[in-house]
Formats: sequence, C-alpha cells, structure tokens
Amino acid sequence: MTIHSKFPCNETLHPFFDSCRVGPYFCRTAFLASAKIYLPLFLLSGLLSKKAFSVSYVVYKLLPSVFRSSAMIAIIGLSWGDLVCRLRNLFGAHYRINYFIAPFVGSLIGILIEKQQRRGELVVYVLNNLADNVYRMLLSRRLVREIPHGLTYLFAAAIGVLHMFLVRHRELLGGSERALMQTVIGVEQQPDALERCLHRGCESLRRLLLPKAAGGATEEVPAAADGVRQPAQPLCVHQGACIEHTAIGLGRGFLIGYSLQCALRLLPSLFALSKWFDPTSRQKLLRKSFGAPTVKFGLFLGLLSGVTRGVQCLLRNFRRKEDGWNQVVSGVAGGLSFALSGSVELCMFMASKACDVGYKYAKFKGYVRPVPGGQVMLFALATASIFSILFWEPHNLRPSYLAYLNKATFGLMSDLVVSTHELRLASGMSQANTRSYLHWYNGKFRKYLRDAVSSWAQQHYRPS
Repeated sequence: MTIHSKFPCNETLHPFFDSCRVGPYFCRTAFLASAKIYLPLFLLSGLLSKKAFSVSYVVYKLLPSVFRSSAMIAIIGLSWGDLVCRLRNLFGAHYRINYFIAPFVGSLIGILIEKQQRRGELVVYVLNNLADNVYRMLLSRRLVREIPHGLTYLFAAAIGVLHMFLVRHRELLGGSERALMQTVIGVEQQPDALERCLHRGCESLRRLLLPKAAGGATEEVPAAADGVRQPAQPLCVHQGACIEHTAIGLGRGFLIGYSLQCALRLLPSLFALSKWFDPTSRQKLLRKSFGAPTVKFGLFLGLLSGVTRGVQCLLRNFRRKEDGWNQVVSGVAGGLSFALSGSVELCMFMASKACDVGYKYAKFKGYVRPVPGGQVMLFALATASIFSILFWEPHNLRPSYLAYLNKATFGLMSDLVVSTHELRLASGMSQANTRSYLHWYNGKFRKYLRDAVSSWAQQHYRPS
C-alpha cells in the first residue's frame, strides 16, 4: 500500500524534531532505558546464583552483559529512527515495506552483538509477542472468533508438555525452563529445602495425631535416613504418602506464589520512602501488596503444583504403570488453575517455551535439521513484523509491550501513534479493522495517554 508525500516526515514520523536525523536520539534513549531494565535483571540473576557479591563477576560479566544487551536495543532504535526517513525520502512515499526494512536491518545487526546463549531466549520472546499480535489482527478483522477460556486451555496444554519433558527428557529443557518447572511443581527424587521442611512438619503433626497402639507406643512407620516416611505405593518415588505429597505441593506452591507477588509489589515502593510515612498511602500500599490479587496468584501456583502431583499419583495407581501420558494429563489438569491468573504474558511465555522444547526434541530425534543462521534470521523477521504492526496497527499490539516501548523511548512511541493517526486512516484499512482501531484510539489509548510519559502526545491528541 502506498501513501504519497502529502504526509511529510516532520509532521508524521518525527514531529518533535525538524531534522530527519533522529536516529542518534532514538539510539541514546533506547540504550539508557534498556540499561535501566537490564541492570537490575542481571543483578537479580547474579544474586540468586550468589555470584553478585564477587567483584570479578560485576566487572567482567555483569557490566559487559548489560552493555551488550543495551547496545543491541540501541542499534534497533538507531535503524528505526534513521532508515525509515531515508527510505521515505528515497522512494517519495510511505510504502509499508519501508517500516519493515528499517527494523529488519537493525535487528539483523543487533542480534549478532548479543551472546549466542541468549539468542534462543530472545527468539522465543519475540515469537510469542508476534503470535499474540497476529491473533489480535485476525480478531480485529473478524476472521476468527475468540475462544472462551482459550488462554486457560493453551496454558494447560503447555504445562502438560513441559511437565512430561521435565520428568522424561530433562536434558532438553533450558536452564530457565528447568528451574521454573522445578520451582513450581518440584522434582520427586530431589526435594528442595522448602519441601523437606514441610515434610518434617507433616511428620511431626502425624506423630501428634496418630493414635497410640496397645502397648502405649505409637505405630511404627518405615522412614528414610532423614526421618521422612517412604511412599506406600511402589510406583511413586516421592517421600511420604500420596495425600501428604499432594498437600505439601499445595502449600509449597501457595507460599512461593504469595511471597513472589508480595516481593514484586513491595520492592518498587522501597525507593519511595515517603509513602510509608503517610497513613493513607501506607494503607493502600499494604492492601495492594497483601490483598486479593496476591492471594489469588498464590492459590494459582498452589493448585498448579498440588493438582499436578495428585493427578499424577492417581494415574500411577489406577493405570499401574508410569509413562509420559501420566505427566501430560496431570500437567493439563494442574494447568487449568490458570483461570485464577489470566495473565496473557505468562500464558504466551509458557506456550512458546513448550514449542521451543518440542522443536529441540524433534531435532534430537532427527525429524528436523537445524538451519544455519536460523535464529538470527527468525529474530530479525519477527522483530521487523512487530515494528510494522506497531506503526500501522498499534491497536493490535499487546498493551504491555506498547507500554514497554513507550518507556524505552521516554514517551516517543505515544508521540508516534498520535502523529501518524491521519496517515494510518489513509492507508486503506478494512472496514472492520478501522472500526476496531478507532474504538481503541478513542477509548483505551485515550486513557493510556493520561499516564503517558510524553506531554507532546497529550497536547496534540485529537479524538476521531
């Protein structure tokens, strides 16, 4: 689709600058914003691995990793800000391909700067964003219908696949996937410190409540070397009875989920100490940190762990055999607890991880062959598609990703959405897509601008 030069660059692409040389500004803002995001992220990873206390880790690993990842985002911003205007001036029109080529070139160069180990994670991240955007595009054009509870079913299927690979092909899971599944569901043969503590608590409670035998002594139960009872069923390899194993999974998952949500909600407030001295702000903060959403997330992880364990034990004893179907069915049953969460980001992340593990399994079996440079090309194509959707159909972009891009550019993305509004309407969108866009632009985006970083977009916004 071609839109001719009646929309000049300084009125659409960069209304906040008269010159077309806005690439360095995009590069600088993207680098600074990305460094603010990556520094605490990599620092938290180092703290969890107990490496952040080493000076050599900070100097030789933490700071270079932050610089490398921030430079990758900065190159994409430089390419977007510079090449779009150059292509528009070269061809004399706003071709749709212009807004695909510019981020494609930047992504192709930027991903080569990133470490080889992180490229796979970045590919999975952009692909799950792209899949969500394509689905939203199909919905806005009314080509597909929204499936009731579709996210819950997708999450349940992903958990079933990942649970099967965790038990039977653990070597195919990456470090992040393995750590996530082990933390949430646990490994029967390797109980962690929290699970061992809960086992000892159940053992103490059992000894208090167990009726005494005729001789005045309590009934003897076979125990392991650490004092924890062994399972009564021969097919189960976990410690303790199946009911106890299920109950411990419920409690363990709830404690992890509740503590995690409390920490994520309280940590940002530690930098705003004035809120703690104001009674009204303190009450709102405590209600937000320990309220119903936090409890609901704890229940979600608790049911995910407990139901998965319980159904797996039930299938073992009912079928009298152990195979991959037990893990798949139990994972699907536990994954239905996603109805308590409803996070689109979490669902798409787990679904993309399941697809990634499935591809690794197919490659391990020899069903598919790796393509040289496939990760680099896939990342560049997916990122270019996302930026093209951002420019022409921002209403089909995931809201959290649009907020991230707006934060990474210090509000310039909201400026771009406002300045290119007329250009977008003249691009020849379908009638259904136009109605969907105008409904978003006059509704959700208008509310979003109230909290936007940029004041330019707030001043020049005009509803249609």
